[in-house]
Amino acid sequence: MKNLSVLLCLSILILSSCEEKKEFNGFTYPNGYYKSLILSYDDGTIEDLELVDLFDKNNLKGTFNLNSTYLGATRGWPQQNGDTIYQKYVPKDSLNQIYANHEIAVHGALHKDFIKITENEILEEVKTDLKVLKELTGRNIISMAYPFGNTNDTIAEIVSTTQITNARTVDDTYTFDLPSNLLIWNPTCHDSKVLEFAEKYL
Repeated sequence: MKNLSVLLCLSILILSSCEEKKEFNGFTYPNGYYKSLILSYDDGTIEDLELVDLFDKNNLKGTFNLNSTYLGATRGWPQQNGDTIYQKYVPKDSLNQIYANHEIAVHGALHKDFIKITENEILEEVKTDLKVLKELTGRNIISMAYPFGNTNDTIAEIVSTTQITNARTVDDTYTFDLPSNLLIWNPTCHDSKVLEFAEKYL
């Protein structure tokens, strides 16, 4: 579930970049900036419609990591406690309309855990997602979020053989350091904790 109230506050409090220019780990953000607000959301569920509308109204850009196989479907995800969570996904024929002002990225065609599958299966997950998303949008897809956030050096090396240039985990750093490896990009924090870091970042 997207935390819309937090994001609305965030859109008021945080700047996407700052005046000072500096280079860390061999790169900067566009125009030499070393600070950037990156908003990244996974799966492509129907809740994205409300989230995208919020972003657009506040001139924010997001990256939306999609599971191409489930687009337009409703999928049940069994939980460890025996419950099943059902997710409804955005329609596949409306991606460019929904995400017109935002980046579309890979999240694995079937959302398989890369830690638990073979190298060939990892490549199939990534390449299938790339192929389908490009066919549906005409866009050149270069970003990814790992399904379940799981990766390691070996998996990152496998992903590097595709056209993916950067890939996010879910291992929060609680710092503002730029990553040393763009294919193992650990975020600062989940959006539920972002206001704790907003003033420090500014």
